[in-house]
Amino acid sequence: MSRLSRDVLIPHRGAAEKSMRHGAVDKAQAAMGAIRALIQRRLAERPDLFQFVASVFQTDVNSKQHTSALEFVEKSILAGASQWSAKIAITG
Repeated sequence: MSRLSRDVLIPHRGAAEKSMRHGAVDKAQAAMGAIRALIQRRLAERPDLFQFVASVFQTDVNSKQHTSALEFVEKSILAGASQWSAKIAITG
């Protein structure tokens, strides 16, 4: 078995790392798209629920301020969803 020199291996390692980064971006974009679709579907399926919440909190859902606040929240949720992580600690 012959040994490969370091010069031969390094370019391939860089390509593999680049490919892995692009895969992570694709997964994050797919997750954000799925969450966006879920939000839109829930808004369409249960408008009565959202109207009830708006009436409880005395919010005018047709105001520009409300619309811009919802857009900001949606962007925050979508951005945060792709960056979530969790640590599990087992104690005994």
